[in-house]
Formats: sequence, C-alpha cells, structure tokens
Amino acid sequence: MSFQFADVIIDLPTRELNSTFEYKIPHHLADSLTLGAAVSVPFKGFYRIGYVVGLKEKPLIEKHSLIENIIKEPPFLTKEKIELAFWIANYYFSSLSEAFKLFLPPGHSSKVIQEIKLSDNGAKVKLKENLEERLILLLKKKKKVTRNFLEKEFGSKINLILRKLSREKIIELSYKIKPPQIKQKVEKWLFLSTFTNKEDLMGSIKSIKKQKVLEILLNKPKIAWSELRKNSEASWEDIKWLAKKELIKIEEKPLVSQVQIDFPIYQGKITLNEEQKKAIREIEESIKKEKNHTFLLQGVTGSGKTEIYIQSISTALTLQKTALVIVPEIALTPQLVQRFKFKFGDLVATLHSSLSLRERYEQWAGIRDGKYKVVVGARSALFSPLKNLGVIVVDEEHETTYKQNRNPRYHAREVAIQLGKLSKAVVILGSATPSLESYFLAKQKVFQHLVLTKRAGQMRYPQVEVVDMKREFKEGNKGVFSRLLKQEIERCLEGEKKIILFLNRRGYSTSITCCDCGQAITCKRCAVTLVYHQDKKVLLCHHCGYAIKVPQTCPFCGGYFLTFYGFGTQRVESELLNLFPEVRVVRMDIDTTRGRDAHRKRLIEFLNSKKTILLGTQMIAKGLDFPQVSLVGVINADTLLHLPDFRSGERTFQLLMQVGGRAGRSEKPGKVIIQTFLPESYPIKSVINSSYDSFYQREISFRRELGYPPFFNLTNFIVSGKDEEKVNQGAFEMEKEIKKLFKEGKIKILGPAPCPIPKIKGMFRWHITVKNLSISERERSLLERVIKKLSSKGLRIIVDVNPVWML
Repeated sequence: MSFQFADVIIDLPTRELNSTFEYKIPHHLADSLTLGAAVSVPFKGFYRIGYVVGLKEKPLIEKHSLIENIIKEPPFLTKEKIELAFWIANYYFSSLSEAFKLFLPPGHSSKVIQEIKLSDNGAKVKLKENLEERLILLLKKKKKVTRNFLEKEFGSKINLILRKLSREKIIELSYKIKPPQIKQKVEKWLFLSTFTNKEDLMGSIKSIKKQKVLEILLNKPKIAWSELRKNSEASWEDIKWLAKKELIKIEEKPLVSQVQIDFPIYQGKITLNEEQKKAIREIEESIKKEKNHTFLLQGVTGSGKTEIYIQSISTALTLQKTALVIVPEIALTPQLVQRFKFKFGDLVATLHSSLSLRERYEQWAGIRDGKYKVVVGARSALFSPLKNLGVIVVDEEHETTYKQNRNPRYHAREVAIQLGKLSKAVVILGSATPSLESYFLAKQKVFQHLVLTKRAGQMRYPQVEVVDMKREFKEGNKGVFSRLLKQEIERCLEGEKKIILFLNRRGYSTSITCCDCGQAITCKRCAVTLVYHQDKKVLLCHHCGYAIKVPQTCPFCGGYFLTFYGFGTQRVESELLNLFPEVRVVRMDIDTTRGRDAHRKRLIEFLNSKKTILLGTQMIAKGLDFPQVSLVGVINADTLLHLPDFRSGERTFQLLMQVGGRAGRSEKPGKVIIQTFLPESYPIKSVINSSYDSFYQREISFRRELGYPPFFNLTNFIVSGKDEEKVNQGAFEMEKEIKKLFKEGKIKILGPAPCPIPKIKGMFRWHITVKNLSISERERSLLERVIKKLSSKGLRIIVDVNPVWML
C-alpha cells in the first residue's frame, strides 16, 4: 500500500521540539518511503534531517510541505523502537526530540550532504552552454561530487544549473547524512595484476625482495600488507615500486577494531542443579512461544544466574533471534562480559561509554548490519539497532546506575520491560537482592518469580559476623579495624588467601572541623563538607570538584586547632600498609580508576598477586567471582543508613548482601565481617541471617504506612537557580500550579522544601514531591507552559519520574 502522508520527527538539538510534523509524500517517493527512513524536509526556511515515524492515507491538516528526498542511510529505527521513543517521551516527561536522540548512532551528525552524479543519459547529451559543459566534464572525471564542492568550484550560480539538469534527468541527486567525525582505521591489501606468463613476470624483476613479494602473491592473489610484511623482507617502498610498474594493485579497506575485554574466567565443568534446570525450562518455553513474559530471577550470590542467562540466549539464537544483556556498569563486570564472549565469540558486541567514538560507532554499525546477534552493554545498549529480539536480560536489576541523571530521565529496567512488550521478547530481571518494586510485582504475579536458593556446585554461603563498634570504642579500640577483623586479616594473609575490604567513602578524612568554633570547612559552591585527599594534600568537593589547600587556620574564626574527622579509602589504605607493610593493597575508587581500562588492570593485579588486599567503594561489590577470596570485611556499614532518603535501608541491605557474596566462592567456606554502630537495625540483622524475606516484610510495611513505592509512584519536581529567593518563590509557584491542575485527593504533595543537599555547583535547590501523579495530554501541555514560564525567570525545572535518589 502506498501512503500519501508521513509524520516526521525533525532532528534538532532542542527540548522545545515536542511534536511530529505532517508532510506530503511526493509521487516518486511513495513506493520507496518506509517507516524509520531518514528524509530531507523543509523546516523553517532550511532543509533538515527528519525521521519518518508514521505513514497514513488521510491528513490531519490542510496545508503541507513536500518531503524533498529520502536520505540513503541503512535504516535503524524499527516500528518497535519508534513506539518505544514515544513511550519514553510520554512516561518520563521528556520531549520527543530528546527521546529519539537515544536511538541515533554514536557521533551522529544532523547535517545533510547532497551528492550529484551523471544519469545514464547524461553522458549522451550534447550541451551548448559553457558552464553546463564544464560541469558534465567534471562529473565524467569525478563520477560523484557534493553540492558544497561544486559551489566552491563554480560559485552559487551552479545551483540554477543543477535544478535545470535535474529536471531534464541529465544528473541524479542523492542525499546522505554527514558521517561521524571519526578517524577510520584502514588496512592495505595487495592484489596481483593479471599476467599470462609467470616466467615473464618474474624475469622482469631483479630484486630478490620484490621477487619474494610476487611469489607470495602468485600463491595467494589477495593478501593484507600486515601479513605479507611478516613473510617477506620487503619494505613499503618496494611495494610502491611494484604498484607503479602496474605489477600489483593496492587497495585500502576499513579495519573494524575488535573490542577486547580480556579477563580470566573460571570455566570448569558446569553441572546444573534442579533449581537452575527448572528456571531454564520455564524461560526457554516462553522464548519458544515468542510471547512477551517478564521473569524475576532471584538467586543468592554465586547461584549460577549467569549460566541461566547464557542458556536462555542460546535458545533465542537457535530460533534465529537476537539477545540483549544490560549490566549496571560494564567496566565493573569484565568477568561477566568475558563469559558471554567465551560462549558466543564473534557474535557478541559491547556498547558502553569507555569505548572511543570510533569503537562505539563500529560496534553500533555492526549491530545494525546484523553482524552481531548478542549485545552486552550499559543502559544505552537498550537503544542499539538490534532486530528480532528474543530475550532481554537486566543483570543486577536493583542497581541505581540504571537510572539516567539527565533528560530523558529513564530507568533501564522499566524501558527493558516496555521494549520486551513491544518486541514480544522474554525479559529476565536478575538479582540476589531485587528492588522492592520488582519483588512486589512478582508477589502480585505480574512477574513470574524464579528462585535459586543454593549456590552453584559445592560452594557454601559465607559465615556472617557483626562487630558492634560502640563496644570496641568503649573498650579502648578507636582505630579503623575492630580486633576481630584485624585478627581475621592476619589469619588470611598467613594462609595466602585473598581479602576484600569495602568502604563506601573515598578520600582520607570526610571532614575538617575547627575545635574552637565547631565549624566544618564546606564547599563554596555546594552545601557539603570538603573531603581531605592525602595524595594531593587538598580538600575536595565530591559534587563539583572544587578544591583548596588545607588551611593552616580556621577560615571562620582564625583558630589553630583543626581536626580531621571520619575516614575514607585512602585512610584505610594507609592504616593497612602500617599494620601489614609486606602486603600489596589494590585500591579501587573513582580516584584510582579514571583511566581507560583501569578497572580491569587493577582487578587483574589483585588476581595475580600474592598477599593482596582489594580495598574499594561500591564498585567492588558486584560482578566479581574470585574463588581465592575467603574474607570480606565491611569497614563501616552505616554510611548509607544515615542518608535522608526513604530507600536508605534497602540500599544498605542490598550493598552488604552483594559485597558479602564475594566471599566463599569455592569449596572452602568464606567469612564476612561487618563493622557497624547500629547492629540492631533491621537491614543489618537481615544480612546476618542472609534473609531477603525478613528484610522485605519490615521494609514493605514501612513503605505501605508512609505511602511510598511500590504503593504510590513518585514524581520529583526540582526547582534550581543561582538566586536563592527566586528559587524559593519558584518552588511555591510550582506547587500552586500543580494544585490547580490536579484534583484534590487524586494526588498528595510533599513540600515545597529545600532538597536534602540544598545547593550543588552554585545552584540552590528546592523540590516538590508528588505522589500518585498521572498526567493526561491536556494536563501535560498546561504543565509545560508553567515550566516554560518559570524557566524564563532563570530557573531550571527538572521533572524526575520514579526517582531513585531523593537528595
């Protein structure tokens, strides 16, 4: 069926563009225009790139502009991806242009290049006008040129000639998107020219090196220069001489780099237990039916969830389908990625921000062209151009890093579930400690709940011991390590066993306080204390990067007695080296892992070194499978518990369970020691018992009582700006407008109030949290007007649907 009209989303970098535009399809494009096609369209006096997101027979408006032409680009926007972009824009209160940009290729340009070449009839036509003749001669020589090139060569008058010759079908016009500005690697290939007599060919060359090149090419007529160079002593000058004599030909071909994530994995014989077999059977049955189904795969750490992912993906591939695996941070899970590469080899593509632009584009293009069938990546991999999806895996589905912190503020877990519905694919949400929302939906039978209660093979869950640091302090131990933890570290080092120590704070000391006036030194741009970093001898803000040298006197009162309070990973490292000078300490936090590949290098260093302690923040809490680790020590379990966030208990429980799960991943049992000032808190007690259910029962009761997710959804409106008074007024104005728009009793409003961190990067922050908000198209339109009005006053308005942090 040929359609007459198309809905087009214009590719412009602006949030204001929040609608599609209706264009008429010219007759000559009616049969070739498809959904998702890139097109050149007139828009506000310029030709712009647009993407066709709808085709229809009847228009909604009277006057139309015509689509200029189809841009010759391999399509990557499928019907499912277009529907997903609309869903993201609507659900997360973002503009359509912001949502569609998620799907565009890495390094995408919004510039159109017009190319001109002679038609089949063009060369036969005799032209009288001098300029036309010069143009035809140029096209015969160059074959294909761009409009920009012709304008530089002949001036702007050439445009009239081009229109005339195009109407007369003497030239053909085509369009393409300007390719990404990346340096494409190329490989030189050598070909033997056609010769009938081998003796004549060899006899004409006296150089032994050049003869050797020809001998190789006679046996292998096509060879890469990199390979030939290894098998001959010829130089590139010899090759150029042979080419000049037309004995060989040289061609350059694009070289697609392979993304390497080399990491040792323990791949022994895998014997599935009954729980794993049951989970695989149920997932495979759904994949074969080609129906959307969401599974919550809850398995204790070390229970073999990855093997279930792999077997599910194998089933999808046998059915000629593709698979998508989303991980929280790919740099932190090299073993997991290596497992997939070990199993599926060259079918696996990886997508994440640590790759160079060229690597990301090559991987993306390979996915689009069908070269890769399995994509492993961070949250942005959800928007890769995979076709015919069979299974989507979201590993560690509870992780907060799945939430995007800029528009569109989507959550990867929610987007994956929606993509599964649109693609009729199976979705597997995997975690040892599921988010309360996912577990609640599993209890309500919205998700199918699969449970793995046993560790794989002969592994046993580690013994957990809690140390009450209040008692340690009373008994005179005011150091970083409790007596029990120090004793266990000594025991493990004597047995040359590996140790992981966890502290979710970086730096040396968390604050510097004056003993005379009691003031702590704070950031001048943020409402937080500065953290002391001993390696650089500076006080640093972890929110904006503001840094100062440690003052000799108090900046508030001039006092000389400044005291360092608290401790971070740098302080713990220093204490370890003082206590155990012969030990190698591998510290992993943001400060030590900034470079490319730094995470993998540090983990391999830990793996390959004897008498080694891995010390780190939450980046070491997940994705690590080291059988040699027999002790995990949590230096301070209370860092998250004190945060003014209703999810602080859940985060504490999840993090402690995850980091504790790094121990005892062999036949020998491991031990976890947790240091805390709050041993009676229910998150800590649930960790001691390794009981998710006991934690869930306490936490869900608290959420129900206070009306928090999963019983009510939350939308957080954050008003920020440089003028504190304007921000205050703007927040109250926002609250007033929300009350006008939505019926009393339908929603519940908390605030306005200053955010828990009331100032970041020089911007004052207030927020209004709305419970149970559901927005119609009319309400959304009115709300956007309010936001636009407040934005014109120099305020920034963020709408965060289902926020994961309330700070």
